[in-house]
Amino acid sequence: GELEHRRVKHFYVRTNKNKFVHGIAKLQRRERILQRMREVNCERAAMRDAQPPVETEDLRPSLHFIDQDPLPHCSPEDHYQMSSSQKHYWDVSSWLGKNRNDQATKNFLPRLKDHILGHLSGLAYDGDETLFTAAERNSVVIINNRIYRHKVLRVNYTTYNLRRAQDSLNPCTHADIMVLARDQEDSHPYWYARVIGIFHTNIRYMRQGACPAIKRVDFLWVQWFARDITAPAGWAAKRLPRVGFYDGNDESAFGFLDPDLVIRGVQLIPAFQHKHTSTLLGPSIARQAADKDEDWDWYCVNMSVISH
Repeated sequence: GELEHRRVKHFYVRTNKNKFVHGIAKLQRRERILQRMREVNCERAAMRDAQPPVETEDLRPSLHFIDQDPLPHCSPEDHYQMSSSQKHYWDVSSWLGKNRNDQATKNFLPRLKDHILGHLSGLAYDGDETLFTAAERNSVVIINNRIYRHKVLRVNYTTYNLRRAQDSLNPCTHADIMVLARDQEDSHPYWYARVIGIFHTNIRYMRQGACPAIKRVDFLWVQWFARDITAPAGWAAKRLPRVGFYDGNDESAFGFLDPDLVIRGVQLIPAFQHKHTSTLLGPSIARQAADKDEDWDWYCVNMSVISH
């Protein structure tokens, strides 16, 4: 009819007027394809609306790179810097309930309170958290039951050639750190750990004689490496020190660390010949999603000096 005739004229003006029949045919075909795509998209949208919502909450401590966690310039006089933002937080009881079958969260809250009490008491860190009684743990009140997650920890340190430098640590891409060893029987001077989460919490210490003011406590949740003492290492052996994760059931596998004790980040090289293992730890939020619930069996500690 007349409307179809007008439609052809509409296509005609969009051609180059040269071999316009072929041009009109191409335009009509393109219109049919776009119409079909529109119909398919509408069908998919209707199917999505009909399905129940899927739980997509990521329970890992690390923040996504698009998450905003303001961190202004850091004074070189400060050993470390952590954001003061309180935007990203968890209700610790609710979060632990969702991860109750995860080996990494076993005794999370009692061990966290032991760490905080050791910090408040001024106890020197020796690698083992002092165990406090239930009554002493109850004296630490976590305000609103919240722990606050952070994206980055900055650490200022002095390089081997006495220059100032800074490491930007995060659980996703630069998570391995070194601290001074506290084992007098081991000649190796450092301990190594992987940062699982960067946190702070606000607490009130209700012990008799203590000021009940609210105090901020910064802490790192870490997974410790054990050094392979059977593998020759060092300058004389011409081998890099070799480390691997503790078994997930070991009490030393996970812990908390004061950020002020971190010396700097460290580069750990997977020992490729030993491949992956999933026997040390079951499915856990301690790993990143890209790890697919596996760990490298061993890592080599890179001792070369890297200039950033």
